[in-house]
Amino acid sequence: MIGTGYLFNVRARINIAKLCRGGKFENLGELFQGSDEEKVENLYKVGKILNNEFERKQRKDKGLDVDMTADYSTISLDELLDLESLDDFETEVVNAILGEKATVEAEPSKKSKKKSS
Repeated sequence: MIGTGYLFNVRARINIAKLCRGGKFENLGELFQGSDEEKVENLYKVGKILNNEFERKQRKDKGLDVDMTADYSTISLDELLDLESLDDFETEVVNAILGEKATVEAEPSKKSKKKSS
């Protein structure tokens, strides 16, 4: 995975919308309909916005100073271009926007165990 995580919040939505035609988030799909180069560049921009929000939240949660104008993203375009496949990165970005989390297998709750008679 490139970057450490991705967070889709209101700020991310607004910043992503700025990339879209008419400044409307609903036109997000159009960012990925151009040439391969345009698709990769736009995927990078969207991923960078989501990663920046994740990194900003991490800093804030740790009690560190947060400059709202700073770029805390850990993603670089070169790192993205060096990937053998964009599939995993694209999946992470899409899942962040859709609010989907990676599947995690959890152990059954101790409360749900029935007492033996």
